[in-house]
Amino acid sequence: MENNRGEQRSYVGMWVTRDGYVRQALLPNGRYDEARGNRKSAYQGSYTIKGDHIDYVDDTGFTADGEFRDGILYHGGMIFLSGKINVPIERRTASMSSTLKIYTLAILSFLVGTSEYIIAGILDKIAATMGVSVVTAGQLITVFSLAYAFGAPFIMALTVRMERRKLLLCALFFFHTGKWARLYRAGI
Repeated sequence: MENNRGEQRSYVGMWVTRDGYVRQALLPNGRYDEARGNRKSAYQGSYTIKGDHIDYVDDTGFTADGEFRDGILYHGGMIFLSGKINVPIERRTASMSSTLKIYTLAILSFLVGTSEYIIAGILDKIAATMGVSVVTAGQLITVFSLAYAFGAPFIMALTVRMERRKLLLCALFFFHTGKWARLYRAGI
């Protein structure tokens, strides 16, 4: 245990991402306190260090780990530097571009999520085209909803290592390409 305490002492202090957004204080008592942006104490918990490896357990039970290499902490896809970094305060707070990104994401999520309801408005035309009853054609809404509900977690598990922005752009590309292909094929 004493060896572990000695290892912890060598890494105790403030660890900060280059942009200053995430600031993680490794405290001497084996606890950590992480701030994100303007949110102080966003995450708190305990940590243990063995060699150059750090294991985290936050107060909700979530676990994570990291590695110290050449005076740099690599944790959760982020790079932390030791000590305080002078970062202008405007870079630490949410910028207009990040607000725009959030609204864009919300609108796109709404459009993709509500696209199943579009079918309801043209259900009679779909039924006539397919030569089935409206009730039978209505099963398309059920199939779409089930595919969306069960497919989303499956796709998330498959793409866990993919950058989220690229994943969103690829998904939107395929989503809209499929829609345009259907319109083209229908001659609309």
